[in-house]
Amino acid sequence: MPSSRCLLAGAAALLVAAYLSPALAAGMFLAPRGVRPLGRAGAYVAGASDVNALSYNPAGLALAGNSVLVDFGYGVLGTDYTRRIDGGSPPLPTVHGTGLGIPSPTLGFTLAGVGRPEVSIGAAIAADYPLLQDWPCDLTGANPTPQRYAICNFAGTGMAKAGFGGSYRFDERLVLGAELELMLGSFATEMVTSNCDGTICTEAESPSYDAITQMTASGIVSPGVQLGVLYDALPWLRLGAALESGYYVVANAKLRIRLPTAAIYDNATLDPAEPSARVTLILPPSLRLGAEARFAGTRLEVDLVYEMWSLHDKITIDAKSAVVRDVVALGDYPLGKLTVDQGFRDSFGLRLGAESDLGLAVPGLFVRGGVVLERSAVPPEKLTAMTVDLNKVIPSLGASYTFGAWTLDAVAAYVYMPQTTVTNSTALQTNATRPPWGGRTAIGNGTYASRGEVFGLGVRYAW
Repeated sequence: MPSSRCLLAGAAALLVAAYLSPALAAGMFLAPRGVRPLGRAGAYVAGASDVNALSYNPAGLALAGNSVLVDFGYGVLGTDYTRRIDGGSPPLPTVHGTGLGIPSPTLGFTLAGVGRPEVSIGAAIAADYPLLQDWPCDLTGANPTPQRYAICNFAGTGMAKAGFGGSYRFDERLVLGAELELMLGSFATEMVTSNCDGTICTEAESPSYDAITQMTASGIVSPGVQLGVLYDALPWLRLGAALESGYYVVANAKLRIRLPTAAIYDNATLDPAEPSARVTLILPPSLRLGAEARFAGTRLEVDLVYEMWSLHDKITIDAKSAVVRDVVALGDYPLGKLTVDQGFRDSFGLRLGAESDLGLAVPGLFVRGGVVLERSAVPPEKLTAMTVDLNKVIPSLGASYTFGAWTLDAVAAYVYMPQTTVTNSTALQTNATRPPWGGRTAIGNGTYASRGEVFGLGVRYAW
């Protein structure tokens, strides 16, 4: 029988999971963040030496001196998705997803010798390059948009991370750093949920039993910490490591539901009209290890990044004291608590980067380059249009020019994601019956063809 318990709570879980993770790279984000670090393909754990140390390794604040940094990156992302209901069915019409078009800034400062020569501090607010996309959401006509049960759009979303940290230099070789982080922001998004139960409705994807769910959450504040170390093992070799805590996220959200157009919902209402939900989930820790070699005006670094996404195994949603009233033959239905399985896996990344003056005749000019290799945090059988996180290869090129106290930075990166075809999807249509109808269709089968680019400019002032 139709019910709105899963409608509201299930939608809330999926939508929150899709965006509340700006501190982590794989799974939700397009490329390593920051203009200068991305120029080195994110290989910036041992070589961190400006405000971006707060994103990669707070021990690097010891190398940043007194500085102010402002940079902006912009990700261009698109995906063509051709869905199949199952692995062998004819393809549905191809739909196109586009990136959110949100600039991702960094604004921060560092100060050296605060209170005593061994101490440096820094603070910044920064946003990552989102991997999320907006899709068409049309329930009319003969061919409603095929990805609608995964996602429609994330319009109005904005998340950032604020950090305040410090470093302490024990001697010429060893530096330790620590940072307090706050995940901040709000988001708004939309998706479609089916109310087909197999009895009153026997077509799993009947548009007249679809409901559109909008979620708006604001005032999100979730604390975390990061610890880092730098060690000069040899005069030409610096080692670095950073451990970033996971986040325990609690989000309050307002929900708006357009109930299905089927006749049994003609007189149904939500009480209250905009129910609220309380969502809790765990976002996993990440470990970064790096080694940087320095010689003759050139730096070469290799990093390993491990993100423990397998800890993100469930989401709990408590839809508070709301009732769907006057459904024909069903009466009133209170909302309740729901646990949603996620099924993510750990992600691994290899980053190789370099920067050098190349012996150029222009003093103050440095060039950068590198490549990222990263395994998706979403197994193929869990892949949907909500987060098209595929395996990635990201080559990047960057440059900087220093004149006096000023440095200008620029970067361009290409995000290659191999075309992926899923035939064994276990991601099922979100369904509002209780218990969920066994006739639900898989929503992840089909072919995903994605590509992306990131462009960025920045300016630093040092004194």
